[in-house]
Amino acid sequence: MVIGLYLRHLFRQTPLDQATWDCMTASEKATATGQWRTVIVQGAAAAGATIALLVAALTYRLSRRGQFTERFTKALERLAEDDLYLRIGAIHALEHVASDSRAHRDNVTEVLSDFVSKRSKEREHAVPLPVFISNQLRSQIDSDVQAALDALGRHRRPAGKNLDWRNFDLRDAVLEGTRLERVNLSGALLNRSYLSRAKLRYAVLVQAQLRYARLRATCLSWADLTEARIQHASLVEARLQHAVLHEARLQHADLSDAQLCHADLTGAQLQNSDLTRANLKHADLSGANLHGARGVTASQLKHTVIDEYTTLPDHLVRHARGVPKSPESS
Repeated sequence: MVIGLYLRHLFRQTPLDQATWDCMTASEKATATGQWRTVIVQGAAAAGATIALLVAALTYRLSRRGQFTERFTKALERLAEDDLYLRIGAIHALEHVASDSRAHRDNVTEVLSDFVSKRSKEREHAVPLPVFISNQLRSQIDSDVQAALDALGRHRRPAGKNLDWRNFDLRDAVLEGTRLERVNLSGALLNRSYLSRAKLRYAVLVQAQLRYARLRATCLSWADLTEARIQHASLVEARLQHAVLHEARLQHADLSDAQLCHADLTGAQLQNSDLTRANLKHADLSGANLHGARGVTASQLKHTVIDEYTTLPDHLVRHARGVPKSPESS
């Protein structure tokens, strides 16, 4: 009603000053009044259309949010099904929800991570094979777990939202090319896993098990692999700049062409490993054991840190063969 009275008042007014209005003829006044009323009607129509558009946009947004919530809820229900294919379908549905709805991305990440964690614990209770058999045979990871890992690896996470996969059982998992920066894999089982070309910058792999893992050209710069078990793993062309490998077990590992400059290899076990053409510039090998290591040359150790507790290959007896001392002692 107030708006109606205001419009009536506007209809009786014109944008002309009183002096101009008094000088106008009756026909000119009628024309000016008509034009002014037309402008008011058009303005009111435009305002009404704008309000209608805003209401429509809000309605659409609420409806779309409701659709995402419904899709998310249905996917959760299917994820709890006993049928394997229903679970895989639910995982793909959740990935689509995360792709379409930014508001649901963190929830999807949390759900899929919890799903992998739960299925990992179920694997832990399975009857284990003897070590000498399990190291050679592949126990294919479940398809639904692999699908969840693929979805998590493809999903871009905002800064500060890092994956927590501590103690996960990911043996035989395929994570090639996956983006896993800053993931926490402390204590995780990754034996025989495929991690070639994966992005693991700043990842935490403290005491992780990576026996026979494939890490070709994997980026592990600034990663923490303290006390990790990496025996027989393939680390060809791996990028390990500034990585922490303190007391890591790397016996029989293939580190040929690996980038290990500025890496912390203090106390590392590198017996019978392959270090052909590996870049060891400024690496710290204090207390490391390189007995039987292949491909190690004096030039590779020229700028490394070694001490009296470092065990070198037989062909590089430190003082007798001219292997350089630690830069700190020179």
